[in-house]
Amino acid sequence: MRNVPGALGFMNNRGWGFSKPPVALRQSEIDSIIKTYADNWEIERMAALDKNILRTAIYEMKYMENIPPVVSINEAIDMAKKYSTRDSGKFVNGILDKIHKKLILQEKNP
Repeated sequence: MRNVPGALGFMNNRGWGFSKPPVALRQSEIDSIIKTYADNWEIERMAALDKNILRTAIYEMKYMENIPPVVSINEAIDMAKKYSTRDSGKFVNGILDKIHKKLILQEKNP
């Protein structure tokens, strides 16, 4: 069985391997996207959990064609609501919606 990439690791015939997650391999690029679309927010001041939820969703939207972007956005919002602050769902939704409309759709339909 070949290695199958996922946002957080690789699946092989022995289970998940977590040597260097693909999200981490593209972290500087993804952080640059967050900085571009997070109006009036410095990435360094964002809650760590919100930042990592955003990173994972952006990675999925850009590099995992088998996952519809809307699914990545909805799952990110749900995680933020459940595990982060009261307003995190709205925060994550606002940023990911902008990225989806202004970047992802533009890349898929130039």
